[in-house]
Amino acid sequence: MRTSTQAKASTVLDRETDARFWAQTHYRVGERLNPKDPTDRAMMKVWMDIYGKVKREDQAGQLVLTHNHPAVEQHLGDAQLAMQAAAAHLDAAANEPDPVRAQQHAEAATVATATASAANQAAASFQPPTVSPVVVSAAAHEAAHAAAVPPPEPVVERLPPEHPAVLSIAAQPILPPEIATAPPAPSPPTSQPRPGQQLALAQAVSAPAVAVAVHEDAQARTDQGAPPAAGTLPAQTIAVIRDIAVAVAQQTAGGIVGVMNTPDQRWSWLVFPARTGADDWYGEVSEAPETFLYVAYFDKTDGDVWPEPINEMFGTGKALTVTARAEPSARPRTNTAVVAVIAGLALAGVAALASARKEAKPPL
Repeated sequence: MRTSTQAKASTVLDRETDARFWAQTHYRVGERLNPKDPTDRAMMKVWMDIYGKVKREDQAGQLVLTHNHPAVEQHLGDAQLAMQAAAAHLDAAANEPDPVRAQQHAEAATVATATASAANQAAASFQPPTVSPVVVSAAAHEAAHAAAVPPPEPVVERLPPEHPAVLSIAAQPILPPEIATAPPAPSPPTSQPRPGQQLALAQAVSAPAVAVAVHEDAQARTDQGAPPAAGTLPAQTIAVIRDIAVAVAQQTAGGIVGVMNTPDQRWSWLVFPARTGADDWYGEVSEAPETFLYVAYFDKTDGDVWPEPINEMFGTGKALTVTARAEPSARPRTNTAVVAVIAGLALAGVAALASARKEAKPPL
């Protein structure tokens, strides 16, 4: 996620936060959050809470990288495509005068949503549980309030004290309480949203149940003796590579320096007269992640950022692209009945996963 409050370009911590946010909330997978969208704005506090925990891991030398894990990439990519299909079917249903065909599109959207939920759950199984159900619940209430729709069921509030979503340290917010549980903002004037936007709202409203399930699943894996998420690179290796990259940039004459480490452990560097050249070089190199272990560029003239990289990437996989949100269409929707279907889609996906988890549990 990129917002105006972030001073740097998307770094490894941003990408890791994106991956955990998407997999552990099921919200707008592969899309950039838009601060002008009330639902996105509410969910930003969830992103910031996850980012704070990822950054804390990094500062403690315990960063777990999952965004470039091939399985996580695949599952998130599948989820993104499935949600695009769901939105397309909802758009088609909203404009279909034939009620039979409209119902067929609605049913196809339900199936696609369940497919996306399953893919997101699979991606989350490779990650440390990071999402805070408390923060997600506050965000969901804020989103529902802004959209003037019923608030989510009090899933989090009714959990027993011994539940992993309550007891686990990973479930606790890192944001200050006044932000993590802030009351809903006043509702702005609303206009008729597109079905795709309605779907995003449904995802936000169902996100508390998803967050709770993340911690339930993590506890179940622990109970079954599964090892904790290890990431694609050992945390110590990450720290060593970064330290060397900073040292290379420091010792290189020039203010803007690009640094790369190839799979054969060879370091190379380039000096650029301006950031635009470094941006172009980085963009070209990062398109072929199999050719490097690490790539970054630094601006030593920017005291607010240096010695942190302006952008960096570990080359153990290709990160899922974060794309801009599509602009709403001005075309009127003629079938308003389909809106009633949307609210149940995300919840149906969560319910399907809950049923699948029960069936998958080993006998006692």
